[in-house]
Amino acid sequence: SFSMPSTAGLQKFQFLLYDRVAECALNKTEMQVCEWLNTAIEPDVPYEKLAKTKSTWSSINRKLIVALGPVLTGAFGRSITEEEAELILKKKRRLTALQILRRLFNHLQTNPEMKEVYGLQDLMAVQWQGDKNKALFRHNWSTKVLHLDGTVGAKVRTAFLLERMAESTDMATHITLHKAKYRGHESKAETHQETQQRYDDLMGILNDAIKVEVRAKNRAQELKAQAKAGGKGQDDPPTVAAPGEKGDGKGKGKGKGKGKGKGKSEGKGKGGEDKGKGKGKSKDKSKDGKGKSKGKESGGWAKLDTSALKVADGR
Repeated sequence: SFSMPSTAGLQKFQFLLYDRVAECALNKTEMQVCEWLNTAIEPDVPYEKLAKTKSTWSSINRKLIVALGPVLTGAFGRSITEEEAELILKKKRRLTALQILRRLFNHLQTNPEMKEVYGLQDLMAVQWQGDKNKALFRHNWSTKVLHLDGTVGAKVRTAFLLERMAESTDMATHITLHKAKYRGHESKAETHQETQQRYDDLMGILNDAIKVEVRAKNRAQELKAQAKAGGKGQDDPPTVAAPGEKGDGKGKGKGKGKGKGKGKSEGKGKGGEDKGKGKGKSKDKSKDGKGKSKGKESGGWAKLDTSALKVADGR
């Protein structure tokens, strides 16, 4: 649950809000959670539109309403109670979590002692600080956007974001494609949804670029750790000789046998051809003669010649 934020704890309250909702929305990405909550403070989104909650967010909406209960105190709490009573009577419904948040942020904006509000000049002051500081730029930008007053519309915000990101070298190709995709949109009349789509695409480019940097940094750290440990990572598979490949050692064996070639391996003729596992050479000496054989492998196993068995059994 939450409590009414103070001036010093407002930003902490907002981060806590995102974290708590993300914990409940297990089937949603962090970006989806941020976009959903941001509609509560987006000045171009009508208050009545926040009354409609998609079925995929209905459970999260109910949980957030309960969590916001402790915030509904004092004059603000009384105003919410009065509005809900009228809604229940006339429209048979209650306020959504996003409507309560909109009312909360409006309440804080009209109370200078509780919230610092940013305007156009503050947004313009957020400068691009080089490709190595993409994450820092995103943090500074998002903080200002989160606290913008109602005078800065989505179109102005999108134009400034595009202008800043155009200074990037790493994202130059993506920005060029973005401009080509939305050529002429800046000067024509757009719906809020169209403008929001352009803004979301830009933020998507920035987020993806930061993810690439993070992955590259993590990979570099892994390689450095592997090199420090001896150049071999824990995930490297052990080296095993494939079937049929020569091993490090060679074995040669000579055996003397008596009889007519009966045993585990029986030969052809008097001496017999002995086929077995391995690449070693074996010699079989008997009373009736001498024979030499070389073992052959097939898939790691010796192929057994059964013709001698048939002769021995009289078949």
